[in-house]
Amino acid sequence: MLKRVVVFYLVVFLTVFTAFPVHSMFDSVGRSVEEAEENNLEYCEGGSEALCFGSYYKILPPTSYIHRLVVPDTIVIHTDDQSGKTPEKWVSSRTWNGLAGREDGGRSVHFGVGLDGVGQFLPMYKEGVMQCRGAGSLYDSHSIQIEMAGRTYNYLVTGEASPEMVDSIVAITQETVDLVVVLMDIYDIPIENVIGHYQINGSGKTDPGNLFFEQYFLPLLRERIAKSNQQSNQQGRLSELR
Repeated sequence: MLKRVVVFYLVVFLTVFTAFPVHSMFDSVGRSVEEAEENNLEYCEGGSEALCFGSYYKILPPTSYIHRLVVPDTIVIHTDDQSGKTPEKWVSSRTWNGLAGREDGGRSVHFGVGLDGVGQFLPMYKEGVMQCRGAGSLYDSHSIQIEMAGRTYNYLVTGEASPEMVDSIVAITQETVDLVVVLMDIYDIPIENVIGHYQINGSGKTDPGNLFFEQYFLPLLRERIAKSNQQSNQQGRLSELR
């Protein structure tokens, strides 16, 4: 009997470990350095309470964001309009350069996601996040905002995307969904509050594409959440058997 339990535990553990990146398996994030280290959460600066979620951490210029912490209850998804002719070059470093290079210096988001991974562009903490300038003050004051590299994501649904564009959209979306699952858990944000930029009244925006967001992004997000919940339940049952 003991052998069977041990084998079952190993199978479940390997399934979880290979299916999700480490940062998407957090159950909770503590306030202390010790607690964060136990959860494999990387701090942006040694000994600070700032949290890192991405592949790299590079703060935008001070003029691009509001220097105050806000408590997020919403996640807004954008696309940054990089050229559709070269989807194989859709990277988050270009997102950063595009925001940092603005003459007015007045635009920012918390994350850029591209083929080079997830870049975190603003300081974030367990208690709140630095306010960005990405979707208008009404939403900037209570949201986390993510810029996905590229454009015309609706083409994935309509069949107009080239093979290269399909590969890029799928890869970037998977990275973004993994990130969103983590953020939803840490900041207690319901899926109903994960929205596309186009859904903000008066924005005049169409990104990341209504068809893509409603027919591809949200179903994938729901699927990941369901898997995460199922795995949590399996781990709970295994703990009871110990």
